Amino acid sequence: MKGKRDEAAFRKDQDVLQFLKQCDDEEKLNLYYFDESGFSTIPVIPYAWQPIGKTKEILSVRSQQLNVLGFMNRKNEAYFNVVEGRVNTDKVIEVMDSFAEFYYLSQENKIK
Repeated sequence: MKGKRDEAAFRKDQDVLQFLKQCDDEEKLNLYYFDESGFSTIPVIPYAWQPIGKTKEILSVRSQQLNVLGFMNRKNEAYFNVVEGRVNTDKVIEVMDSFAEFYYLSQENKIK
């Protein structure tokens, strides 16, 4: 939403991200990105093309939402965690702690 953003803050954040990418390129740090996505059998279709006078119906079955929270770096190394049901602050912290332990152990194994 370009029209609603604080342009100065946005440019500053771009500079910070560029700096972090440069540090990643120089192997001073390993930059990971974090994201989440949810999956269920309940379709979400805001619109569909159909003949005039015809109604489109999509059958669905209620299911529990599965959420995937994951970390990926610029080398496509990834760590994912599946969460059933709602994702709240405690779950996000749990996943981040799990990633931190995984990352620490993977770095420790590289040193040995």
